[in-house]
Amino acid sequence: MREKGFEGAHAEFREAREDLVDGKTKDVILKAFKSFESTLKTMLNQQSGDIMELLRLFREKGFMDDIPEAPAKAVGKAVLGSLATLRNELAGHGQGNAVLDVPRHYAVLAIHLAGSMNQFVFRSISKKAVSIS
Repeated sequence: MREKGFEGAHAEFREAREDLVDGKTKDVILKAFKSFESTLKTMLNQQSGDIMELLRLFREKGFMDDIPEAPAKAVGKAVLGSLATLRNELAGHGQGNAVLDVPRHYAVLAIHLAGSMNQFVFRSISKKAVSIS
């Protein structure tokens, strides 16, 4: 990530990994999500936008044109949106009256999802660059 000009996303991913070592599971999920969101923003040259808007732009700009539109929408929402679900449900909103302790394996899942999805975005960039040239 650092080599491709995605320093912000790289820093957030690295911080998520450090928080995992420190047992800060909610922070891991938040920073893993931020890493993926930053990767999309950087790749799309966007300064703002929620994750669903970024995923829509990702698809509309042709980065998922190697599959038909209907499956691309479904993959964008269900698969690429899964990290947002972890963030929203376990770490990103007020927990209400009861304290929610997030078990470590959910934080590990968030790290792996962010790493995989960041790689997917990078490979989509490479694939699109090859198809343009």
